[in-house]
Amino acid sequence: RLAICEQMAPAGNGLVEREVVRILSPGTVDDPALLDSQRANDLLAVATSGVLIGLVWVDVSTGASEYRSMHADDTDALHAFIDVLQPAEIIATDDAAALLDDEHTVRVVQGDAAATAATSERFPLLDDLRPAVRVALDALVGYLTRGHATLLDAIEDAAALCEAVLARVP
Repeated sequence: RLAICEQMAPAGNGLVEREVVRILSPGTVDDPALLDSQRANDLLAVATSGVLIGLVWVDVSTGASEYRSMHADDTDALHAFIDVLQPAEIIATDDAAALLDDEHTVRVVQGDAAATAATSERFPLLDDLRPAVRVALDALVGYLTRGHATLLDAIEDAAALCEAVLARVP
């Protein structure tokens, strides 16, 4: 990961106050000059709830996002899905990280009430998602909020489309 800082006070003698304004990681690079134009730049969030695994992924270069769920006992299907998706970065809750193999580098993230509230505020119609998908979405929103807040704006249009589709489901 790479932290980008800005100087917050005028230069003077001694230490100068700086603040981290952005953190870059493989799945959050959105500069076209740094991206491979031949593939998606997916950030994948994985979480579990009960007997299901929730997966939410977003291509941070386009804002396209999708989600799905699968049975937690089918780790072969999980690994196969990740191999096909080839995400630039994987984040996972503790319990979901334990289901992933050593071939995939995973950043473990902690869910929190603030992330759940932020998800509900930004994407209110997505509250009806399967719990495992919702936990993965909360992890993704929490991760982006803590260092990549500008990327949340990029996925809002895609989420609005998902919400419109969900609103039409009887």
